[in-house]
Amino acid sequence: MTSVPSLDDFELRLAWLNEDGSTSVSWSASTEHYEGQVPAVGDTLVVSFDDDYDAGMVVERYHVDNGDVSAWLIVMKLVQLNADRWKLVQSIRLSERPS
Repeated sequence: MTSVPSLDDFELRLAWLNEDGSTSVSWSASTEHYEGQVPAVGDTLVVSFDDDYDAGMVVERYHVDNGDVSAWLIVMKLVQLNADRWKLVQSIRLSERPS
């Protein structure tokens, strides 16, 4: 991941790359969601939707500044994690965060 200069200035938008090459926007958040980091190409993100997890590898990223919005568009493709990695991912809880 890459640090950004100001947490308040950027929005992240995650999109999935579909098998047919089209994309679908998943969700958006501020860079504070990733503690001021922007996912880089090659990073694997695990995102949760209603207790369901998907893992995606960042395959493209774009910085868009159109005067109204300054945002990073992160394009991911779905990846399959093996059973051991899923077990590790699901074991992480916010309350277990190291201090």
